[in-house]
Amino acid sequence: MADPKTYFGLSCPNGGQFYICENITTEFIGCCTTNPCTSPDSGKCPTANLRAASFSAGKYFALKQQDCDDAASIKIWYTCADIIPPFMGCCASNPCAAGLCTPTDLRPAKLSSEPGRRASFLHPGGTDPSTTTSSSSATSTATNTAPTSTTSSTNLSGGAIGGICAAATVVLIMIVGIAIWYARKKGQERAAPTPADVPTGKPLPFFWDNGYRPRGKSHTILSFRLPVSLTERRRVQRERSYSIRRRNVVTQPTITSAGLAVSLGV
Repeated sequence: MADPKTYFGLSCPNGGQFYICENITTEFIGCCTTNPCTSPDSGKCPTANLRAASFSAGKYFALKQQDCDDAASIKIWYTCADIIPPFMGCCASNPCAAGLCTPTDLRPAKLSSEPGRRASFLHPGGTDPSTTTSSSSATSTATNTAPTSTTSSTNLSGGAIGGICAAATVVLIMIVGIAIWYARKKGQERAAPTPADVPTGKPLPFFWDNGYRPRGKSHTILSFRLPVSLTERRRVQRERSYSIRRRNVVTQPTITSAGLAVSLGV
């Protein structure tokens, strides 16, 4: 079994000495500038001599709730691991929120009247040899009971909560941006012509600039221009010129020998 002062790192940052007054009228625990264990009042530290006590923050969960030598009893017991220096003891105000317990709010502390909590403070890391089996059962029950006035050091600070909110906002913005980009990309893919839209077989020349349209059988005109090379354009122009000349030749009247004789009056 370890010494409680060493095990819990008990200290007095504002002066005085840490005392544990065991087996006397008032089992005082805490910092005092005089020795309360040998005082005429047997365990009483005068208010003017009372000082704030501290402990090692790493032992927060091992340090169980004790009692207060005050009418409020355990309601004003605090263990604050997330302030500097950590605070352990009785205070009329909440030192975990204020960051300290002022001398006017400081109250004397004493060992718990509950055997399990008392033993966990006096004999950390082991069991008091003088306790019975029923005392050990009470220790187990007290271990699973959280102090009502103790502030947990595992609570998230305001800075941590703000950082989490900022990170969540950035992630949300990224998700929205990716969703917008994906929607625009899918819209462009639907608007672009696909290979299935292009007619198969011999490609038909479409010249929107010179007004050319294919004749004969009806064709479906696409809503976009097909690329045509210069050589293909010239070939189509030659075919068109040839077609026009041929049409002109066919439409001219044919003069036969009989017609010529009639016209001459023979």
